[in-house]
Parts: sequence; structure tokens; C-alpha cells
Amino acid sequence: MYGTIALLFREAGVWEYRGFTIEETTFDGIMNVISSSVVVLVSLVAPTISIANEVSTGSAIDYYLRGANHYQQGNLTQALEDFTQAIALDPTYAEAYVYRGFISYQQSHFDRAFADLSHAIDLDPRHPTAYVYRGLIRHQHRSESLEALVDLTQAITLAPNRSEAYLVRGDIQADLGHYSGAIADYNRTLQLEGDRFQAYLGLGLARAQIGDLQGSIEAYTQAIQINPNDSIVYFNRGVARAEFQQFQEALADFNKAIELEPNYADAYFNRAAILNNEFQNRERSIEDFQRAARLYRGQGDILKYEHTLEQIRSISEWSEI
Repeated sequence: MYGTIALLFREAGVWEYRGFTIEETTFDGIMNVISSSVVVLVSLVAPTISIANEVSTGSAIDYYLRGANHYQQGNLTQALEDFTQAIALDPTYAEAYVYRGFISYQQSHFDRAFADLSHAIDLDPRHPTAYVYRGLIRHQHRSESLEALVDLTQAITLAPNRSEAYLVRGDIQADLGHYSGAIADYNRTLQLEGDRFQAYLGLGLARAQIGDLQGSIEAYTQAIQINPNDSIVYFNRGVARAEFQQFQEALADFNKAIELEPNYADAYFNRAAILNNEFQNRERSIEDFQRAARLYRGQGDILKYEHTLEQIRSISEWSEI
């Protein structure tokens, strides 16, 4: 006789905003999320102005442009110095505060970044990029999700066709449990930019939360078509498929998640649960639970480690009944 073991829940697939590259476009910056972790911020530099390594006149804009060039070359310390000098020469230079704020964000100096972005907004309340980044900091690092929602909504009001603003607001709404609003934001993101992996991942999560498992599976499948090498999306689709009673397909997804991430403890746990619950494969189930337990212990996750040991003991007891 075999008892039923509950699967671990799906993952949010939290992504980091880790940097941007510079292109010569307009003074009004635009953030663009690509893949699952990298942010591209199109430059605040005007297309008609060439970026130089040397300051010619010593003006604020010269330091600003040189700072942008240093950032493009990966010289963050020099870029910060130049943006700081630009601000010293022109304390009303909102773009310089935005750029310096983003570099501070990238370096995990979140209080400095927040101060610079807030000051940029004080100087120019029509700057959508500053609202986007300040909203990110509020949501990720200040436990101010409601205020972050206000910032992102303001960014969307100022720039209603910026897909990344809808994407970030969707993430915030999902974290707040506003799943219908999150779904609307993810759908708008995809209307504006149809190949956003993170929008499909978020959409899958939000749809699952309202019980739309078929829609969740479809969203995860779209995400996989964009990025077939992300282990979390296979894990999440596996959970949705298991809840949708598609156990063979769920097992295949957990197999793929483990193939992509051999130390994916949760995937081993869920695969073990399905092998026990639906296929009555006690030996393989215990093997996977043992592997999950070792990984949890190595990761310092004592609660999941002890929970997994309980499942192993339970299977052994059930098999003796």
C-alpha cells in the first residue's frame, strides 16, 4: 500500500536586474528586460552627440557623456565619478541622477540608488525610467510593494507603451496576490513585446493561482519555446501538469528540470512524490527522496531536509503494511 505525498509548490523564478548597455538614442532612457536576468537600459545620450573619453569644455553634459562611455566600457567607478561631477556642476541634471542611481542599484547600494532616483523625480516628475527603478527598489529591497505599485503605475501613465513597466508591475501585483491585475499586465507586456520569457513565466504562475491550469501550462510552454534551457519553467509546468492529472508529462518535466539543473532538490522531491503516488515505484522514489535530502542538507534547508526524511520513513512504513 502506498500513501500520497504532496508535491512542493511552483517557484516564482525570481529574476535579478543586473546591468545595462549603452546605445546612443534619446535623452529619455528606457529599460528593456531580456532573457531571465539581464536588463538593458538604452542610453540617455542624444543620437547627435558623440561620446568622448576626454572632457572638452568641462561642462556637466561633457562629464555626463564621458560617464556614459565609461559605463559602456565597464568602468563603473570612473562612471560614478563623472556622473557625480556632472551633478556638482549642474545640481538640476535629472538624467545624471538617474544614471548614477542605476549604477548604485547595480552595485547593491540600494539606499544611494533610491535617493538619487527620488531626487531625479523631484527634478523631473515626467521621467518614467526613474519611477521604474525606484519601484524596483521599493519592491525588492524596502518592503514597500504598494508604493512600488504606485511608481510603476506612474511610469505607465507617462510611457504607456513600455513593455518592461507592465512586466515589473505584473510581478509586483502577483506578489501582492492581485492575480487578475498581474495577468492583465503580463498580457499587455506580450501585446507590446511577444517574446518576453519572464512575462510568460509570470503569466503561468498567475493563471495557476486562479485555478486556470490549462492556461498556466500553455503559458509555460510558450516560455519554454523562447528559452528551452530554464529549469524553473519546466519545474513549474511539471507542477501544473501534476495538478492537472497529467502525471506522465509532469514526470517528463521534472526529468528535464533535473537534466538542466542536476542539484535541483525540489525537482527530485516532486519526481519522487509522483513516482510514489502515481507509479508505485518505491525504489526509485526513495532514491530521489534521498538525493533531495542530501541536497537540502547541503543547502542548509533543514525544514525541507527533515520533511524529506519523513517521506522516506513513511514509504518504508507503507510498504510494510
